[in-house]
Amino acid sequence: MQKTLFALMMLLLAGSAWAQKKNPEVFTLGPKAGINYTSLIKDDRRINSDYKLGYHLGGFLRFSPGKFYIQPEVLFTSKKTDFQVNQNTSGTVQSGNYRVAFTSVDVPVLLGTRLIGNRSNFRVFAGPMASFNISGRGLEEFFRENESADDYYQKTIWGFQAGAGIDVGALTFDARYERGFTAAANLDRANLGKPATGLFQFSVGIKLL
Repeated sequence: MQKTLFALMMLLLAGSAWAQKKNPEVFTLGPKAGINYTSLIKDDRRINSDYKLGYHLGGFLRFSPGKFYIQPEVLFTSKKTDFQVNQNTSGTVQSGNYRVAFTSVDVPVLLGTRLIGNRSNFRVFAGPMASFNISGRGLEEFFRENESADDYYQKTIWGFQAGAGIDVGALTFDARYERGFTAAANLDRANLGKPATGLFQFSVGIKLL
C-alpha cells in the first residue's frame, strides 16, 4: 500500500512538472480537502444504514486543453456509517446498531467539461475510482474464532464518481456522488450479504500552478 501511494504521488508530481514546462495554461494542480457523508448500500430490509460524516484530503492534477479536461486525484479518505441490523436468520449477530469506519486511499480519474464555452467556471464530471483500503473497524462483533478484520473488509473497492464544480479564482469547489461497484464489506458469514458504499462528497481545492 505504501509503495502504491508513493508511486501515485510521484506520478502526480512528475506530471505536473512536465505539464508546467510544456504549457502552464493547460495544466494545474494543488491540494484539496473536504467532507464525506457515507452509507452502506444493500437491497436487504434487515439492514438500514445512516449517512455519517467523514473527511478526505489529498491532491489533484487537471489537464485542460479546451472545453474538456481530465483530472486524476489521490485522496486519503475516512468513511463512517451507522447501520442497524433488524433481523439475522443465521443467529450469529444480534439485532442492534453498529458503527463502521473505513480508512482508504482513493484514486478517481475524472473526465469533465465546461458547460458554457471554454472559459466557463462551471463544470460537470464523471469517472471511475479505485479505493485501496488501509484499515477498517466496527465489525468486531461479527468476528468468529480465528477471524480478523481482513476477513470482512475488502482490500480494493472499484466504484464510480459523478458531480459538478465551480472555479472561483484560485479556488476550486466540487460536489459529487460516489457509488461502489464492488462490496466494501463481506458479511456473508453473518448472512447479511456484501454491502457497497455510497457517499456524498464536498471539497475545496487550491490551484497552486
